Amino acid sequence: MIASTSLPLVVPDLIFEGQRSGISRFLIPCYLIIQLAVAYLLVTQITSPSITIRQNQLWHFVIMALILAGIVSGIVSSQGKVWWTKYHSYDNVAVASIVNQAAYPLLITKPANGLAFSYLLNSKVQLQLVVPSNIPIIANNYSDIFLYDSGYELQSAFKK
Repeated sequence: MIASTSLPLVVPDLIFEGQRSGISRFLIPCYLIIQLAVAYLLVTQITSPSITIRQNQLWHFVIMALILAGIVSGIVSSQGKVWWTKYHSYDNVAVASIVNQAAYPLLITKPANGLAFSYLLNSKVQLQLVVPSNIPIIANNYSDIFLYDSGYELQSAFKK
């Protein structure tokens, strides 16, 4: 089951140097299958009539350690500004801190990035959402103008 869900992602990545197999949301079926396999292992070991009391206690300890690890993982990930699953917006916190340092800045970005930046920017920052096919004229009344474009579409459109 794991091979049937992961191989269609891994094989094209190996051939064409892609990145699909590194994106966690595409591997959710694999994660679920692994969780089911671990749950099955724990249930069969705890309910097996052929194990000793000491082995039973060991498997109970393993279950408690897994539950504790899940709780700690949830606490740690909830406190992080950026987490490994946020591959598209991984640099947003660093970019926003640079933009926030300017006196009267303008940040130009695509609409998809605008929502991610909106809660990181100070109120003094003007946010202008543009699409590459419709580039507006930018006023000169800003101390700094920042262009954030991960795909370089906006950058080439502004150069034209």
